[in-house]
Amino acid sequence: MSSVVKEGYLTKRAVRGVGSNRRRWITLREKSIEWSERQGSKPLGSMELDGETEVVVDSVTEITVEGLVSQYGRKTLSLIADGFAAIPGAIGY
Repeated sequence: MSSVVKEGYLTKRAVRGVGSNRRRWITLREKSIEWSERQGSKPLGSMELDGETEVVVDSVTEITVEGLVSQYGRKTLSLIADGFAAIPGAIGY
C-alpha cells in the first residue's frame, strides 16, 4: 500500500445523480484515492490513479476524477470541498 499524501473530509457527489451526496473521509495515496464513512473505518471504495486517470478542477470547490474502480471499470468520482457543500447555491445543493 502506498503512503498517504493527504486525507480529510470531502463531500462525495452521488453517482449519476442517484441518491444523495455524502460526507466521506477521503485518503489520497500516491497511486489511489479511497473513501470511507469516517477516519479509520474500512474503505467503501477506491480508484486507481494511473496514466489513464483524468482530473478536472470544475471550480474552486469541486474536482472530478475519472479513473479505474476495480469492481466497476472506469467511473467518475466528484468531490466537493468540505464546508462549501452546506453553503446555499453551492454545487450539489
